[in-house]
Amino acid sequence: MKKETKEENVEEIKKTSKKKKIIIIISIIFFLIVVAIYIILAIIYNKNNGTVASKDIEYLKSLYGEVGVTLTVKKNNTKNYHICSKKTIFCTDAQYNEKTKQWHYPQGEGVAYSITFLDQFINTLKDNNISYYTYIDNNNISNNYILVIKKENEQNLINAIMTINNSDLIKSLCQYNRDSKCTGTFEINIFNSEDYDFIVKKHSKQYGINNYFDLYDILLKNDKTVYGESKGENIERNNINEKMFSCQDEDCIKHKHIAYRYVIGNHNYAGNTIIVEGIN
Repeated sequence: MKKETKEENVEEIKKTSKKKKIIIIISIIFFLIVVAIYIILAIIYNKNNGTVASKDIEYLKSLYGEVGVTLTVKKNNTKNYHICSKKTIFCTDAQYNEKTKQWHYPQGEGVAYSITFLDQFINTLKDNNISYYTYIDNNNISNNYILVIKKENEQNLINAIMTINNSDLIKSLCQYNRDSKCTGTFEINIFNSEDYDFIVKKHSKQYGINNYFDLYDILLKNDKTVYGESKGENIERNNINEKMFSCQDEDCIKHKHIAYRYVIGNHNYAGNTIIVEGIN
């Protein structure tokens, strides 16, 4: 009688063990099926998102030309795209709301056109063998794009500025600027060879420059000069022509440094101009 009981217990243990194995196998199979479904759905989701993102990227490139565009983050219904120049460190953001089907530019759309315009300007400078350098105010998204140009071969520079002055992109810059001056997101500053070389050597990092005052500051500190509130003095404003760099005013000879700023827009009803400034 006892022997039969032992045999029954052994049989029962075997059955229980078999059931556990079956349950474990079923659980593993179920788990693998769930994982497979998750992976398939993730692939489909990413593929769909990638297709949509590609369309958005192509759309942005169709507007702003040969720029680099990357999808940085998607939150809720909004996708954030990073638009960057392929020639400089200039970047900005564009956001697309899938619900409203609207684009939004945190810094304004004119900033994106500024990147395109400056890229075109740089191409023209290269075509004319003109040296240039670029600065931004910080290491991320900048509030101001600064292009510094070396005035070495004056005729080449005149040719370059006259070429870019006829650019259709200037209309886009003005379109998105409410004060009609077409500036505020970038500066184009021109220095004589010696001053240009000193500035670039003294501040070789391409960030940490807020505006042209900081560039003047570099020259003034080297001169060990104490200056007042104004770091630069407007001397003349010239139209864009063969004489744009001429300075007839007697103040031109009293300053140690002369700088030039190419300013786009209807400033004081003068149109695009070269501002001649005296420093020190």
